[in-house]
Amino acid sequence: MAGFGMLLVGPSQHMWFNFIARILLKRDMVTTFKKLSMGQVLYGSCVKGVFFSYNAALQELNSSSGLANTKFRFMELLFSRAIDK
Repeated sequence: MAGFGMLLVGPSQHMWFNFIARILLKRDMVTTFKKLSMGQVLYGSCVKGVFFSYNAALQELNSSSGLANTKFRFMELLFSRAIDK
């Protein structure tokens, strides 16, 4: 799991934040919330999907059960915060 963070998440976050900084140049409150929401909706969703796929590959699940497990975990995580009180 440390390899996932060091080899995949670290460089991708570096590239993501540089990309966002080039697109949204201002440093006011509205732009900060735009950056925050783009990070949560776009980048966060992609990283969650990659993480669960990577985790399934490490557990050596076959492709059909690994895909079903990844879809279940991803959707569960995606909607769990929306349902919480």
